[in-house]
Amino acid sequence: LYSAQGICADQHCRKRLWETMANEHNNRTNTMRSCLFAFAVLAVGSTNAFTPPKASTLQTHQQQQQSLTQKSAIVIPLPDQQDNAAVATNANAELAPQDAWVANLDYEGFGKEVSLLGKRILAEENGESVQHLEKIVSWRNIAALVGVATVWTTPNPLTIVALSTWTYASWTMIAHHTCHGGYNRLDAGNFNSRGFAIGSVVKRAQDWLDWMKPEAWNIEHNRLHHYRLNEFADPDLVQRNVGFIRESPMPVPMRYVFATLLSSVWKWYYYAPNTYKELKIREFELAGKPL
Repeated sequence: LYSAQGICADQHCRKRLWETMANEHNNRTNTMRSCLFAFAVLAVGSTNAFTPPKASTLQTHQQQQQSLTQKSAIVIPLPDQQDNAAVATNANAELAPQDAWVANLDYEGFGKEVSLLGKRILAEENGESVQHLEKIVSWRNIAALVGVATVWTTPNPLTIVALSTWTYASWTMIAHHTCHGGYNRLDAGNFNSRGFAIGSVVKRAQDWLDWMKPEAWNIEHNRLHHYRLNEFADPDLVQRNVGFIRESPMPVPMRYVFATLLSSVWKWYYYAPNTYKELKIREFELAGKPL
């Protein structure tokens, strides 16, 4: 009797074990299929992300130069109440000795020199900038294809590096320059700040799908960061934003460890929510709503 009970119990355990292993296998398979499908949708479905810009012809380029000869080569953001308040505060503030030259700088002359420099560079443009953009887009696309094609395998450095290069190049080498208007005066196809990755979810997926909302990035980075660079009003003032690490009671080695860990998640931990916050603040200001 005891022997029969032992056999039944052993068979029951084996059955439960096989069922558990089968469920785990199915879960891993479904997860891998979902990941592969998601990457395939992002990579293959993003038509603009895998389409190099249209190369500019010499005739089109010459027409652009003639129409832009009298135009300013720099972009100045529209002022708002926050900008005016910041300017007034800075004007009344005492300058440090090393910053005394700021009070004597000929800003009008400096602006004219920058504008003339921009016009000269634009006149010398012969299509090389668009060709360079095409090369970067092609390299980015190769990295995306390699990453997606190998994502089903056991996690390996090749897949990690390829997918990282894809997303990082899309952000820092394509979207960043495009959102700044770097290709606005060239025949670079959809790589124009007026409409790049904004307007709809489909447009965002096609042009630049990342943690940050493109509209929010344009406000936080292009406007607030660059026009207040390294000032206290700069939202990306690193020495201030990570002051809690510097002032923490943790030993110095632990601070380095913490900073290293933070650097691996800072895009979605810091950039995504902070850029969105600045976007909503701007929308409230334009609508006249209290913050």
